[in-house]
Amino acid sequence: MNIIIPSNKKALLKNITENIDTHYADSLATVLISKKEGSITLITGKPPLCSHCTFILDTSSTHIKDAQFSIDGSFAKQLPYYFSENEDIELSVNTLSSSATSIELIHKDTKSNENALRRCECVDVY
Repeated sequence: MNIIIPSNKKALLKNITENIDTHYADSLATVLISKKEGSITLITGKPPLCSHCTFILDTSSTHIKDAQFSIDGSFAKQLPYYFSENEDIELSVNTLSSSATSIELIHKDTKSNENALRRCECVDVY
């Protein structure tokens, strides 16, 4: 799946991820993807103090299917900062044949004309 969150939602993404406490080893963010709604929901925090936000995906997102998983909190917290202010956030969700899932982002550095890849292995929904 190629997930694209529009750049105008970056402030909202920063708001939902800024309170992730990465001092804890089990700091996770849960991701829910809905094909029918064309959306991605991000849930952060620990019960009973959870925050969540649903983003409608950009129409250029491809191969969308229903999925749910959790990702490392520090990876989620850094997402808004990998992309420039007017750049859409682009994520690739890959499921391997062993049913393991990973999520990766490709940060296109326009200054050096190189790509930086960040990958995070997904775990079951928290």
